[in-house]
Order: sequence, then structure tokens, then C-alpha cells
Amino acid sequence: ENLQQKIAGISVDQIPWSSIHTLCILGKADDSCNRALETAHLESGVYINHNGNWLFLIHMESAIFQASMDRCRNLLQTLMLYNTNLPYLDISCLKNLRYLNIANDSSLSTISSCLPLKYLTEINLTRCSNLTQLPSLNDSTELIKINLFGCSNLQELPDEVRSLDSLMELNLSFTHLHNLPDWLPEIAEAFSLSPVW
Repeated sequence: ENLQQKIAGISVDQIPWSSIHTLCILGKADDSCNRALETAHLESGVYINHNGNWLFLIHMESAIFQASMDRCRNLLQTLMLYNTNLPYLDISCLKNLRYLNIANDSSLSTISSCLPLKYLTEINLTRCSNLTQLPSLNDSTELIKINLFGCSNLQELPDEVRSLDSLMELNLSFTHLHNLPDWLPEIAEAFSLSPVW
């Protein structure tokens, strides 16, 4: 989406938190990502789209990121993180979260939530190679897609995945799970699931 406004001299009080529903955070970028940013004439800073509901943070300090999570917790529906180098992520405050996308984060080992993620429809954790456990999905009855491609330290698939009646896609490629659960073929057949492993 077109990022029309850069907020200069960032202060968290300048951001219209009450309207933000999508938060995208780009941490340490690789060469191809840096080239894309240069092409789009984007540099470190905070950007917001013309509707004021889509916030994009590039190479910001972790304190700004945490403030962002705290301030827009009631409305945030989409959270996208790329190369943020966060060792731990608590998404308990994001009660309306629908889409969680964390890519190429080799530092992240744990995602936790003490509150139900009942509106969550998709989790994409591609190449979170240090991730050892998933957040609780007990009440995520609307979850359609789980992508764990390249989560090579993930030890096991939680049993609660078995009761996700809406699940249509589960990608376990390059996860190195020690034991695939006995119930996986059963739910694949019952719910027309398309597992990839």
C-alpha cells in the first residue's frame, strides 16, 4: 500500500493509534530488501498510509516497537515482522489479531499469549529457525493456515492443532520435528487438510 507520509522526529504520541489496524516492522534488512527500500525511496523511520490505518516501521529501536504493540492493541488485526531479532514475543495484548506473519527471524524462540487468539485466521512463521514453541491455539477456532516452513528448532506440533476444525493448510517443511503426531493423517483426511512435510 502507498506510504504517503513519513513521520519525522518520531514520537509515539504523533501516531494516530486509534485507527491503526496493520503494523509492519522491518528490522535489519538483507541486501535485496535494502535495494527494494532504496527503489521505493524509503529510509529508516516511521511511515503511515494515506488512510491512517497502516503503520510501517523501518529499522526502529525495540522500545518504539513495544510502544507500537501497546498503543494499538485493541484494533490491531495484522502484525508483520521481518528480521526484527526479537528473542521473545508476547501477543497477549492483541485480542483482535487475525493475521500473524513473522519471517526470517532467527532470534525468536518463543511466541506466547495468555489470552485466547480467537480471531486468528493465519500464522506464517517462515524461517523462524530458533522457534521452539508456538503460542496457545486452544481457542483459535477460525485458524485456516499455519506455515512453519524452516522452523528447524520446533520440537513438536501441539496436540491442540488437532481440534482446529477450520484448518485447511499446514506447512511443516524443514521443521525437523522429531515425531509427527499419530493424528496428523487423521485430521488431514477429515478436514481436507493439505499438509506439507
